[in-house]
Amino acid sequence: MSNKIFIIILAVTIVLQISFSFYYSSEIINQNNLLNKNLSQLDILEKQQQVLEKKLAELTSISNPLNQ
Repeated sequence: MSNKIFIIILAVTIVLQISFSFYYSSEIINQNNLLNKNLSQLDILEKQQQVLEKKLAELTSISNPLNQ
């Protein structure tokens, strides 16, 4: 009888461990997808900032005819 209980406990433990593995691996995938999305947005914003800084430099330049 105790051998049967041990096997049941072992089987339940294995099923729970597999379930948690699937859950956490899907969470890791979701977090990686979110990270990739945020990195793409960061790259876009950095490029926009570079364009704006270039425009600012051009507009505030001494050689800009509007400033003279």
